[in-house]
Amino acid sequence: MAQNDIQRFRAFLKTANLWNGKLAGVQQFPLNKLDLSHLKDDDILTGFPTIPVNTVLGKRAEYYYEYCIKQSSNYELIDSNIQINVAKITKGELDYLIREVNTNKIYHVELVYKFYCYDPDVSEKSNYLNEDHATELSKYVGPNKRDNFVFKFDRLVDH
Repeated sequence: MAQNDIQRFRAFLKTANLWNGKLAGVQQFPLNKLDLSHLKDDDILTGFPTIPVNTVLGKRAEYYYEYCIKQSSNYELIDSNIQINVAKITKGELDYLIREVNTNKIYHVELVYKFYCYDPDVSEKSNYLNEDHATELSKYVGPNKRDNFVFKFDRLVDH
């Protein structure tokens, strides 16, 4: 693993949440809930996944997140990327099923890691967010203007 990979991983660990707690009923599962306090640089070098060079941001985040769950002392990975099929048709995918070690409570975590820019001219309505939240959060846009936070959030809730 190159020094660059460690720097990217550390940056991933420092990524701020877009909201805290619940937003329109969706509970945030912050990365800092995973106890990684025991990890040192030498530990990161051992068992870190090999990530292809041209891996896009979201896919790279999946590698990092799964590694974090596997290294966590308070959660364990049950499974990841679980296909949901109905009558041989793929309806969706569950990103991660994890178990809290002390309570045995199981969590379904959908990882959303996006790069957004702020565009003050965008405004979109939401089926789930109140008007103030939708107005502000729709201004966070991805590479194409249709790919904004509100669109993705509504899709997450719907699916």
